[in-house]
Amino acid sequence: MSMSSLKKIVLIILLLSLSLSSFAKQPPAISTSGSKLNVIFLVDNSGSMGNKYNQVKQALTKLITNKSLASQANFSLLTWGSNTCTIYSNGNYYCPRSTYRTPVYATRQYCYTYYQWRYVYGYGWRYEPYRSCYSYRYVSHYTYTDRYLYYFVPLNQDKVANYNEMMKGIAEVDAEGGGTQVGNPMNAIKTYINSAEYKKNINAECDRTIIIVMSDGYWSQGSIAEQRARELYQTHNIPTFVVAFGINSNSLMVNLASAGQTYPKP
Repeated sequence: MSMSSLKKIVLIILLLSLSLSSFAKQPPAISTSGSKLNVIFLVDNSGSMGNKYNQVKQALTKLITNKSLASQANFSLLTWGSNTCTIYSNGNYYCPRSTYRTPVYATRQYCYTYYQWRYVYGYGWRYEPYRSCYSYRYVSHYTYTDRYLYYFVPLNQDKVANYNEMMKGIAEVDAEGGGTQVGNPMNAIKTYINSAEYKKNINAECDRTIIIVMSDGYWSQGSIAEQRARELYQTHNIPTFVVAFGINSNSLMVNLASAGQTYPKP
């Protein structure tokens, strides 16, 4: 793949993401002579994302189902909020799960008989029975479902497996409660990029990797994330982009994009 082709892929990815969001500032073009692009999405699924998480799902689905991208790029996904998946130095990982209880409702009818005086022409007053019924809903039982709180999809050279895992991750994870601690996913991704598992799925001499952080606003642990972004760029030449969902950019996002070498200096 030529340098211009890879630049085009990066531009398509960002434009498709931005079509459902607002970016801190137009990012600079990436210069590379690589043969394949590896895109790592760090997606905020904290409680504040709410309905905006549906926009994220639409954007990601649009990206990975784009045929021109699918043949020339691999994708990775890590969701985060108050916490994230734990990625170990050997490339193995653990993502926490939780059990959700869902009520199942049924309808029950209750009927009863009561008596009331009624005047009947030709017979006079009669004390007659009447029947009345009403329905009400009640919880008949509960169903229990295990669901991932956070999800991680590592890079995979098997295009079909990569696509299936990305679609599963997009479908399975929703916005959770809790905070927005951006240092956690940046720490986890740094560990992953330094692992043998990551190196196994890329061509170190030819491939280019980028990180795209997707969030809706203010986060904590910004200084940790910025330090990791600087380290990843300096050590591995991996830039970090920031995409804002539902808000305009803020100084925290600008700082992270600047540390990741994707926010142009004035």
